[in-house]
Amino acid sequence: MTTNFIHVPCYTVQEVEQRRQAEFKNIFGTKKRSSKRKSAKTKTKLTINFKHGVAENIIAAIKEGNDTFGKLRKALQHTDRELKSGLRYGLANWVYKTKVSKDKKTYSLIKL
Repeated sequence: MTTNFIHVPCYTVQEVEQRRQAEFKNIFGTKKRSSKRKSAKTKTKLTINFKHGVAENIIAAIKEGNDTFGKLRKALQHTDRELKSGLRYGLANWVYKTKVSKDKKTYSLIKL
């Protein structure tokens, strides 16, 4: 009685993955791309309420002596876009009986 043995190759997980990648490269000619998408940073919506809040923060910072844009940028944790919108809102509107005014490069407050 003779027995025939069938030889079954045993591969490690790393070898199997390397073989799959090699086959994929041979078929498509490119490297396998990751399926994960990079999430794009979304910009903050510049609503009136948000601008009002930023304007309040700017008024408080100007009272502390941060009267230029660079000083405001360092003092407040907002992006340049958000600061500019808050400044424009503060220049055009009264915020709690206080308005921001601009003289060349410095900002000051006008009280009602």
